[in-house]
Amino acid sequence: MSEATVQNVPSTQQLVNRSQLIRDALKGNPSRKPKEVIEFIKTHHGIEVSSTLVNQVKFHAKRNNDRDNATVKATRTHGGKPGIATSVTRMVPLDAVEELLEVRAKLGHANFLELTQKLGIN
Repeated sequence: MSEATVQNVPSTQQLVNRSQLIRDALKGNPSRKPKEVIEFIKTHHGIEVSSTLVNQVKFHAKRNNDRDNATVKATRTHGGKPGIATSVTRMVPLDAVEELLEVRAKLGHANFLELTQKLGIN
């Protein structure tokens, strides 16, 4: 950016990440309403942000938080044994998976598939 361009931009708007300001304002109190966040940023930083941007940042923060929580639930183990998640709430211990892989190796892939179909574990 040239000096002429920097001089044309108001000083409070130079190199300001509004989304980060919103995330910082929400960090202490995520249940703040958009108007409260706008007032907080205007009072403390002298920068105006739109309610649309506040809503977008809140939405994405919640979505990312939900994803992080789902990842934690999916990798949680039962009985302290490492496991593989079959769904968010149902876990299979890793040693059971290893035993199934050994059985599949002994039976062959086609016979193993037939067995799992008969047992109803597709």
